[in-house]
Amino acid sequence: MGSKFQRKGFLSFLAQVELMDISVAIGSLTENKRAWFLLKKSGLNKFFKPDTVILKEDITRPKPDPEVYFKTAEKMKINPTSQLVFEDSHNGIRAAVEAGSIAIRMPVVFQPTVIQRMRNEGAAMIFENWQNASEVLVDKKEKVSFSVSGRA
Repeated sequence: MGSKFQRKGFLSFLAQVELMDISVAIGSLTENKRAWFLLKKSGLNKFFKPDTVILKEDITRPKPDPEVYFKTAEKMKINPTSQLVFEDSHNGIRAAVEAGSIAIRMPVVFQPTVIQRMRNEGAAMIFENWQNASEVLVDKKEKVSFSVSGRA
């Protein structure tokens, strides 16, 4: 269900996160009505509590301002420095780094020039798909919360 809205391995990644009892939030500049339509259509709404979804209407300053990631960390009751942020945009990476979070890039376009720009912006790790991103969870000995932004 809804596979056209999801990138490879995303549901498996979320299932693993759920099994590990890791907090999740969404920080997105998508408008509320569109975001919830996509979450419901894809079946992803079951993984995210409405009070941990920060959308365009919830912020006053868009990315690259870190406001969205300060708010996701607050909703998960963690310090932003404990937050893994999975991002697909350059401004999102900049916002996550500015918030003090660990920025992990999930690019839509996987080309050398894009990868280099991501590194220059402070992406701690770069993954082509969610199957590869699971290694981030395996490496963590403590529970870590994260935010998902952009296209899953």
